[in-house]
Amino acid sequence: MRTPDLKTITGCRRFSPFEREHYAKNNMFSIICMAIFISLVEVWIISGILRAILSGSMDRSFEWMLTHLILCSILLVLSIASFAYAAVFIKGRFSLSVHAQAIKIVYSLTCISFGMYISVMDYASGEQMLGFITMILLVSCVIIWRPVVSIPVITFSFSIFYYICDGIAATSMITKLNLLTTYLAACLISLSRYFQWFRECSSKSDLDRANMELEDTNRELEESYIALEDSNQALARSNKDLSNLNNTLSRTNKHLKYVSDRDYLTGLYTPRGF
Repeated sequence: MRTPDLKTITGCRRFSPFEREHYAKNNMFSIICMAIFISLVEVWIISGILRAILSGSMDRSFEWMLTHLILCSILLVLSIASFAYAAVFIKGRFSLSVHAQAIKIVYSLTCISFGMYISVMDYASGEQMLGFITMILLVSCVIIWRPVVSIPVITFSFSIFYYICDGIAATSMITKLNLLTTYLAACLISLSRYFQWFRECSSKSDLDRANMELEDTNRELEESYIALEDSNQALARSNKDLSNLNNTLSRTNKHLKYVSDRDYLTGLYTPRGF
């Protein structure tokens, strides 16, 4: 595995085609997991709101219920659509990584905006801000982001959320510390997720390169073996021809010896007068 440089660490380096495909597929798997989790949560929330409306046991105003119902329905539809596209992308029916990148950005920003809006409403009501924290941790933990993108986005999201909440009611020191620790945790988790993917991708790239070199070596060995077999066959044919030539020469020598002996005997027993 190669040692990462500064551009690689910050995520500013341009991905190779292999890294781009690996990056997109990993994010599509992450979006599938995230979409399933969020869809189940939204179905549970929507069913609870509808049950409360139909039974008349609402502990909130009708406007609050309707707003949450609409927002949860929008997020549920988007989660289902993102799940469907990610599943189709992994099967190879869409090969452009720019589409996967667009789905990742739209879905992540929608989840963060949803969590921020819900948490602002909860904070105004004197409740905890778990919606925003949950969504920001999901986006930073599950999905892979370049550090040059993730850190500014997380920082901007926490800053906007803090100033909105502080404008509604002055935040306490505990709330500030909780937001700060959550912000640092989200940044560290996002960086860890990216570096983990980078190590995995580098290892896989090195393994694929080694396999390709091994395949080339095996191909060269096969070609050498075939050439050796052809040489052996040619040598066998040459040996056969040489053997035939030796047999021919042997027969010729025998014939010449026979003729020579015959001429000698003929000259020895033939009277000189004749």
